[in-house]
Amino acid sequence: MTARIPILSLLVFAAPLLLFSDARAFDGHRRGFVLGFGAGPGHLDFGQEKESTWGVQTDLKLGAGLTDQTLLHYTGKQIWHSDHNIAFTEAMPMLGVTHYLKPEGPSFFLSGAGGAAILAAGIGGEVGGTVGPAGFLGGGYEFARHFQVEAGVAIMINDPFTLYNFSVTVGILGY
Repeated sequence: MTARIPILSLLVFAAPLLLFSDARAFDGHRRGFVLGFGAGPGHLDFGQEKESTWGVQTDLKLGAGLTDQTLLHYTGKQIWHSDHNIAFTEAMPMLGVTHYLKPEGPSFFLSGAGGAAILAAGIGGEVGGTVGPAGFLGGGYEFARHFQVEAGVAIMINDPFTLYNFSVTVGILGY
């Protein structure tokens, strides 16, 4: 049974490479395999007159360029914050689409995603959390090949509050 886990992990990791191997990934065209990472400031607003706070926002993109203008990808957005013996993170694994206005950079782009959000907090050794549906809308500018800046808002809906995450990230996207 334990031998199956490493084999399954290897297959899951290798699947995108095998599926898009004929796409000549990392050839300077957005069509084919894409992998990216970004980071920057993020502002988390708990709404309903509750506190809001700043943190570090990160963003991972893994997927495929359907054309040189449209990408379909997994996006993992996450904000990290810690102060006054309280540490929390909001992780948002989502399926996203990014559309560039031009087939080659520099170019403006629009992005959107939908999925789930997990909010976890730790206070003095105790850990708690909540899960809810989430969405992201944003846009940005690829100012040089592979380099871009993106701004947007993510929303997590959870009773009794709605969580708003405003972010600006600077990132690199390999294609």
